[in-house]
Amino acid sequence: MSKATKVSWKCGPCKAQPICSGNDLEELFSRLETRLESRLNETVRDAVRVEITEQFSKLEKRISAVENACTSQESKNVDFQQQIDSISAELAALKNNLGAGAQQCETGLPMEEIMNEVRDRQRRACNLLIHDAPESNALSPLSRVNEDSAFVKNVLLKFELNFDQHVSRINRVGMRTTGKNRPLVVTFNDPSTVSKILAGNRARSPPLFKLTQDRTIHERQYLEKLRRELDERIKAGEVNLTIR
Repeated sequence: MSKATKVSWKCGPCKAQPICSGNDLEELFSRLETRLESRLNETVRDAVRVEITEQFSKLEKRISAVENACTSQESKNVDFQQQIDSISAELAALKNNLGAGAQQCETGLPMEEIMNEVRDRQRRACNLLIHDAPESNALSPLSRVNEDSAFVKNVLLKFELNFDQHVSRINRVGMRTTGKNRPLVVTFNDPSTVSKILAGNRARSPPLFKLTQDRTIHERQYLEKLRRELDERIKAGEVNLTIR
């Protein structure tokens, strides 16, 4: 292109000189800035719109989960209320039974005697009586205790129990009499051990040892009463009777 042509040439769209003035550049940059801001705003709006949509979806899910939890809790509350009603009914029945029991106590044994009996049974619950344990003739008390301990260890081995683990103490009861063995009382750490030994001994035929619970005076009297009644009923012709 010649120099004259360059000087006289104008662009087609605007017929302006190819060399723009400062104002033209400022206006051009202003338009570019406006367009960039517009596009940027649209991008930001789209991003914000997507983020809000995602958060709203998450919020809906959480609200739905809370509603489900509330529904489940309401169902549990109904069950809980039913349990409370059932317990209340049982307590009312128990209260009535206690009232009837109190009336029986008033016409029977004194309350203090009943409480003493309960405490005595609790104290004896860990005791086991061995009636066929040979009694040592050793002069030394320590020697006699050692012989009794050895016998008890042998008894416990029959029921797969360890002496040191389960036994807290042993002692003889009653006055020492020549030619007669006093019962040997074995005190265990837990009443369940006594029950296990008694059940295991009864299961053997015949029983391995003569073992009994450590009963109170009232228990022994009641058991004797049951035995007399059993004898009378057997003599009267009744069969298949036993004391449980």
